[in-house]
Amino acid sequence: MPKDELRRLEKGVIDLAWPDIADWNKTRKRVAKFEEPFELVNEIIRDLKLSVDEIAALDRQNAIYLSLKMSSAAP
Repeated sequence: MPKDELRRLEKGVIDLAWPDIADWNKTRKRVAKFEEPFELVNEIIRDLKLSVDEIAALDRQNAIYLSLKMSSAAP
């Protein structure tokens, strides 16, 4: 994705966020923690009409992410 397109996308996402949540972009600190919007993600996946193999790859990546997230949360 070209950098100018990426910048427009980032600005659009920040514009959608509540002002106090968008502060993370200025401070690079997490202001609030939200659960992943699974329904929205699944809707996007449906809209993209991904193949069974592509969805399986996403599921594998998610499993890796979750295992790493759990291991980093351990004391």
